[in-house]
Amino acid sequence: MATTSQRILEYNSFYFTLHEIDPLKHCDILKAVRNITQYVVIVELSPIGESLYNKFAQIWREAMHSIGRFEDYKPLDYRIDLLTRCGFTIIKVKTVKWNVRALYIILKGLINRTYDKWKKVKVNEKYLKELSKILSDIEKECGMLWSDIYIILGEIKR
Repeated sequence: MATTSQRILEYNSFYFTLHEIDPLKHCDILKAVRNITQYVVIVELSPIGESLYNKFAQIWREAMHSIGRFEDYKPLDYRIDLLTRCGFTIIKVKTVKWNVRALYIILKGLINRTYDKWKKVKVNEKYLKELSKILSDIEKECGMLWSDIYIILGEIKR
């Protein structure tokens, strides 16, 4: 392992990215990062939110899995255990809660762009239909409340 003076970065952040990586590779990635940084920050959404968000997240996860990609949000305890197993000490954990629903008009743009991207990468028509349906549900509910955001700061164990 590199000494503090040999490290290239003070901080390395995984900002809404680990969920797109095979969970079996998470620890390997974090162990590699230990050689270039002293601190790691993980910022990810909670896998659980209000029922409408849960449906939205399930559609997205299943669609990505159907084309060999990952969209696997994990609970907070998974993230904490991951950092600990990979040689980090937990310095700080924060949960950011949403107080305001994301507006339908904003989500409509996001979902329409997602729909177009999914068509290009050949996501099954079943998921495209489900995405359109969830947009209708979001309109009826006057938006959607995102799940909480987890922020975890870890430092290399000394």
